[in-house]
Amino acid sequence: MTWRELMPQKLNHSETNSLRNFAAPNRRVRRSLQARYACTSPIKEQAYRIRYEGYLAHGYIDANPRGILYDHFDNEYHAPSVVIYDNGKAVGTVRLCNFDSTQSTSVTDKLPSAELFELTAEKIRTRFCQNVSDVRAIEISKLAKIPECESDLGITMALFKMLKIVAIAMRTHVVFASVRVPHMSLYSRLGFRIVEEPRYFAKDNIVLGLMACQPDDFRSIQDCAERIFHGPKALGTNEIHETAATFFRGEIIDVFPHDSAENGADAERFREDQYHLEQHAA
Repeated sequence: MTWRELMPQKLNHSETNSLRNFAAPNRRVRRSLQARYACTSPIKEQAYRIRYEGYLAHGYIDANPRGILYDHFDNEYHAPSVVIYDNGKAVGTVRLCNFDSTQSTSVTDKLPSAELFELTAEKIRTRFCQNVSDVRAIEISKLAKIPECESDLGITMALFKMLKIVAIAMRTHVVFASVRVPHMSLYSRLGFRIVEEPRYFAKDNIVLGLMACQPDDFRSIQDCAERIFHGPKALGTNEIHETAATFFRGEIIDVFPHDSAENGADAERFREDQYHLEQHAA
């Protein structure tokens, strides 16, 4: 399955906790976390506002009157954003930018860090997937949470679980992230490794290092964390593909589904009452 086939149509941190902390009693409370593909203008604006609030709180950007943060990649079909909701409130977001060497070599098939770290298809193949003919990669970017949820690891894990679902469904060979130094330890615990040491980029006045992870490693570490945090059952391959297809149809995903009828009712109330966003393509 390719990225184009999965898409129904062209639609327009500093954390030091270890995974062991998920076993703490206060981390095992019932939660209602959902995810949605930012495929309409209202949901996209939610993603842009979360980014703005999160980046502004860290001092990464200056204030602007519109209170949103976006760039040209947000206009491309191959760079969908995820929005995470906690009991109906938009609290986190991440963008998943796809690279597929079987597609055209236009700007829409490039990764945000392609120019910074020279991520050409041949370089990706040589370093990460030598035995494949067609290179498929994802770069995660614009990961943010609203300031009051900055230390909430449950939301962080929800964002990375959505990455895992999309990466495995797309048969992705490697996942990239351009990471600020204070955040590298978290990415390391989630299965990423440094492949380009941090360097200063004068254009953006920022220090970034390139980290990468292959989905098999990401899957094992994520599933371990999910068992600690949410129970013994991790998603099987068929469930991952079904969940990814549901997500790209624009439907709401229960990120950490529970078996009890009470939790199912919570999710259904969210669907029916709180987020009837108009389905106008951006």
